[in-house]
Order: sequence, then C-alpha cells, then structure tokens
Amino acid sequence: MLVLLVLGFAGGVPNVLVTTVTQAWTSSAGWSVTAIGALTFCTLPYALKFLWALGASTHRPRAWHRMDSW
Repeated sequence: MLVLLVLGFAGGVPNVLVTTVTQAWTSSAGWSVTAIGALTFCTLPYALKFLWALGASTHRPRAWHRMDSW
C-alpha cells in the first residue's frame, strides 16, 4: 500500500510543479500575465490524461512488446 501511495504522489508532483511553482516563479521574475497564462497549456497533457492513457497503454510500438515478459 505504501508503494501505491508513493507512486500516486510521484505521479502528481509534475502537475503541481507545472501549475503552481512555475506560475509563482514566472510572476516573481516579471513575466507578463499573457505569458504566464500560456503556461497553462503545459498542463493539458495532465488534464487530458484519461483520454490518451488508454491509447498509450493499448497501442505500443513493437519494441515495447518485449517488456511484457517482466
């Protein structure tokens, strides 16, 4: 159970870094509001993960099929 907790936490860390830390850093660095707003497009892969994750797990390149023996 601890492993699942750690993996879930590690999966959410990049989203938190992109959404909060990066916006705070860019605003303190003097970036414009428009540029900071454009950074929200970096969060789209995380927000739409439920759409692309199924395709990524079912349609893998042939080289990745060797990993099935793990």
